[in-house]
Amino acid sequence: MSQHDFNIANQTFPSFRADLNDALVAAATMSAGSSAPTTPYAYQLWFDTTTGTWKVRNSGNTAWISTITTDLATGNVGIGTSPSQKLSILTSNGLLNIANGNTSNGTKIQSFVTAGNANGYLAFEGFDKEYARLDADGLKFNGDTAAANALDDYEEGALSLSSSIGTASVLGNRYTKIGNQVTVRFYVEDFSDLSTASAVSFTGLPYASSSNNQAVQGILGKFANTISGDAYLAYVGPSSSTLLLFKTANNANYSQIQHAHLTSASAQFIVTLTYETA
Repeated sequence: MSQHDFNIANQTFPSFRADLNDALVAAATMSAGSSAPTTPYAYQLWFDTTTGTWKVRNSGNTAWISTITTDLATGNVGIGTSPSQKLSILTSNGLLNIANGNTSNGTKIQSFVTAGNANGYLAFEGFDKEYARLDADGLKFNGDTAAANALDDYEEGALSLSSSIGTASVLGNRYTKIGNQVTVRFYVEDFSDLSTASAVSFTGLPYASSSNNQAVQGILGKFANTISGDAYLAYVGPSSSTLLLFKTANNANYSQIQHAHLTSASAQFIVTLTYETA
């Protein structure tokens, strides 16, 4: 027992010194003991050696509140309950293990960090032992260890496109990148400058496509000189940062849209396309 009532009575010097030392030891050991201090104080700390639990006295000095439970043999730590149920930290290998105390095996979030090595991993583990692992390659799922299957990037932002259509307004420019897949979305209208006799294109995609990319996706278009059966495609070729537009009429071959096709400023189209990066 390292406990004291923290009341130093009037007494002879040797007794006073012994009493004071006992009080200091109790303070230094957080009143550690197998039973609660007999004279508690509001907000007092007590380490219950029977359960390995750090407890604090409530503000009304009427009850002890359990906070953190520590297994001093293993280093596991539990918040609000025993280490095997809620939160355990195994310091020997950097394990952070959060488990559901209502289940036999728990639903766990584990973070492993090896000393001197940045390639630890984060694992989400359920009843079927499936998890996501984070290492130097990225995020891997269900026990897969192949670097090629890792999710190594996610981002989104605004596009900054240069158009060959002159003064056409390019609106709603957004892109999302998940791994090596990039999806771009934008809307074009107001073709008031059609003097240049060249193909319609948009340069400045956020990432260049891979060398084996052939991304084609249908788009919604409205041209003043449209005839029945017209269809429109957006295209990004291999190793390219440029998006091209194509059209066809009545099942004819597709041809790249030229400025000459856009005979009215009222032409407009909406583009959404996903392509593969290197």
